[in-house]
Amino acid sequence: MGLYSKFGRKEFIEISGRKTSLNIAAIITICTITIFCLGAVINIQSFLEDKMNDDYVKTVPINIPISCSSGGSFADISANIESNLKIVDGKGKFDVQSVYEVCATNLDFKMHDKNQSYGARVACVKSEKDILWNLVAKKKEIFITPHKSNTLFNEDKNGSIVISENFAKKVFASSYDDVIHQNIPVFVNHDPGDGDQFNKIPVSAIVQSLPLQIDAVISNGLYNKLKQDDYLIPEDELSNFEDRYWISDSDYKKLEQSNPEFVSQIVSVSSGDSFVRGITFQYPGSNEYVPKGFGIIHYLSIDDCIDLSDQEISNRSTYKLITTFNNLDSVRLFSKYLEENTQMLGCASDESALIVDLSSIESKESIDVINGLSVITIVALYSFSVLLIISFCLSIMRLHIEKNKPNLGTLKAFGLSNKKVLQLYASVTFSFIGIAFLFGFLFNEILGNYILNGILSLMNLTTKTAGLEFSNMNFLLSFLILVCIPVSLIMMKIRLILKSTPGALVFQRDQQ
Repeated sequence: MGLYSKFGRKEFIEISGRKTSLNIAAIITICTITIFCLGAVINIQSFLEDKMNDDYVKTVPINIPISCSSGGSFADISANIESNLKIVDGKGKFDVQSVYEVCATNLDFKMHDKNQSYGARVACVKSEKDILWNLVAKKKEIFITPHKSNTLFNEDKNGSIVISENFAKKVFASSYDDVIHQNIPVFVNHDPGDGDQFNKIPVSAIVQSLPLQIDAVISNGLYNKLKQDDYLIPEDELSNFEDRYWISDSDYKKLEQSNPEFVSQIVSVSSGDSFVRGITFQYPGSNEYVPKGFGIIHYLSIDDCIDLSDQEISNRSTYKLITTFNNLDSVRLFSKYLEENTQMLGCASDESALIVDLSSIESKESIDVINGLSVITIVALYSFSVLLIISFCLSIMRLHIEKNKPNLGTLKAFGLSNKKVLQLYASVTFSFIGIAFLFGFLFNEILGNYILNGILSLMNLTTKTAGLEFSNMNFLLSFLILVCIPVSLIMMKIRLILKSTPGALVFQRDQQ
């Protein structure tokens, strides 16, 4: 036993050769790089999958061609699509969550003291129950300004606007950081063709992103007010604004018959423009004077937004029917269904099909390919790393065995069993690889995120990968693959070497 202990102390302390530090550094480097690469690949894969599962991404626009109006109104088309989808989806053909309409237009924005203005794509929403607004409101990355509102639909009679972070930075520039701390308004020109007439409205919130390439969201009621040239005067204080309502022609006639005294007190009556069908009026008094049941509303219905002339749609507003899918895999099937059922959906039989925006599904298909390649990369990287660790460590062990074959043969001749020798080699190998693994794992746990961000910054991908964070793989799984498997395979090889007889070891005869 004394020989055994002595052999363990003096011989096995040199098991990695004379360049012990260099060998340890090499195995640590292999483990550290492997763990980082695996963690980065898996986190990027998870990041891309989360992106594709985002509600914004699963929101697929359907562009309704102007020519389809010959087959029915846009309201009829959208109703037909929704009803047909319910029938088809009921058979499990599509995984559709909801179908709804979005009316958007282009407006110019600027700060009060800036000459340069920026065009924005603005969507109108009807109420807090609007599906588009629900998509925006449930986003975590939303910054509320001191306007004391996290919604467009508060009791404030003048309303407010929600804008995307990118557009806010463009409009407010160096003043952007003050927007979420101070009540800084934005100025909007509701009719760019009518000169440089900008009106002040407050910003209630800034959201990190908006769907459908939208820059801002306002309520239909606020948009209605903005469209009245005699309502908002540039640089007027918000507190001086008066209420203005929209009422349909038919309801206005009922109002004239039932309450002519009320109608006579109306300050001004003007027919609504082509965007707002109906009559607008001001009343200098409390809302309690407005008779009940006569349809005086604050928010435009979507039918009013979509019943425009072809020229007005192409010049001032765009109309899309929005379909939200639970699963993007059925989008292409959905697109084919619309193409084959154009006439049934409200368009004339000779019209081109309703156009489904396939950019999301194309992105998903690309990401599916990337995910497949990621799996191959992970397997290949694991395999290469395990083989490299085995090759490196086995080379060191074999070198030590070759150097000490006479000693091993002598010890075996004196009764030292292979089991004892294997235990020594196993403990040294396990410690050698295990320490390298633990160092690499802890190193990446502490610095992995900084390294990944540094690499992304060098590649100018920081903005596109916002939210991507590094995290190590599961510890037990990594330990099993990078430590246990290599040690087991190395021990199997060493067991074959040590099967030699004591004489073969002493005289270094190769029996393999």
